[in-house]
Amino acid sequence: HRLEMGGGVAIPLSSEHRAIYGTGAAFTFGYAARISSGDSWFVLDVGLVRGAGAEYFPDPTFEMDDASYWLVPIHFGLRTNVISPERRQHVNLYLGLAFESMLTRWREPFGETFGTPTFGFNLELRPEIPLGDTWSLWLRQRISVVDGVRYEGRGGELNYSSGQLQLGVGYALQSGAARLERGAR
Repeated sequence: HRLEMGGGVAIPLSSEHRAIYGTGAAFTFGYAARISSGDSWFVLDVGLVRGAGAEYFPDPTFEMDDASYWLVPIHFGLRTNVISPERRQHVNLYLGLAFESMLTRWREPFGETFGTPTFGFNLELRPEIPLGDTWSLWLRQRISVVDGVRYEGRGGELNYSSGQLQLGVGYALQSGAARLERGAR
């Protein structure tokens, strides 16, 4: 079992969305459980993404707040190491695929807030460097593709599909049996 956490940036795939909101901050906290004797894992993680930008450009004498959004993506899927077992002590390379459920919250420039869920999937490429028996350092590129959402007819459709680049750490939780086995060696 492993606990993982990381942070980085989310870059919207839609050029229109990117022009308004730019890049956002992205954070993730997750849990992974080994599902085979090899190096494949079931992954469950929860993230937080935030972005803000000028949705409207009215008369310069009238000042408006930026529109902003908060996203809570929840991923569950599989990740597997594509590096051969004899080379895994120095570097690992994981490929992953996950279903994504995303809770969204959007605040329009006039101050009203709306929320709705959306769904999709993501693909990830994750090089990882083991740092001893329990810690690891990883860099992840994740492409998230989700359905666009509309907030009660306010503004246009927002599509939160994005590319995320995150740097993070993993911590392996060891059972008592695993600690005793390692101590016996």
